[in-house]
Amino acid sequence: IPQGNIANASLGAVTALPSAIPTGKVLQVVEDTSIASFSTTSTSMSDTDYSITITPSSTSSKIIVIAYGNWGVSGNGRGGMQMLSNSSGSFATLGGGEAGYAGWGDTALGFMGSMIGVEPTIGTTSAVTYKIQARCISPSIDFYAPLDNSLSTIIAYEIAG
Repeated sequence: IPQGNIANASLGAVTALPSAIPTGKVLQVVEDTSIASFSTTSTSMSDTDYSITITPSSTSSKIIVIAYGNWGVSGNGRGGMQMLSNSSGSFATLGGGEAGYAGWGDTALGFMGSMIGVEPTIGTTSAVTYKIQARCISPSIDFYAPLDNSLSTIIAYEIAG
């Protein structure tokens, strides 16, 4: 096979790769399904065992965190949960703060729930921890996460920005 300008031009085309990863691509996924049981009777926010840490590869990445599980309350009442991030150096709520969940009945009542938190631009390549806090909105009840030791999961996605 003769070698010349065509071969060199073809080789150049093969080795020319994009200089940047296109936006919107999933760069990494971190998941934890080994969430221990948590319960509280407090009407103040308390840390649950829902927590995950991800180390972004770029300051322009977006992070999407999804937590889901079978949460519940005892008796008649409401419980609340919120997602927090320490991307700015201290923990702050994501997604507008607390989400309330309600249960009614004379015994523990569960409900499948999910929370989604998004940081549009992470701004750091240091490890970032996301955690869930919970509380009893109604007095004299217990809040459980997860209810009856059922499966619960928290997943963090890094998306190229």
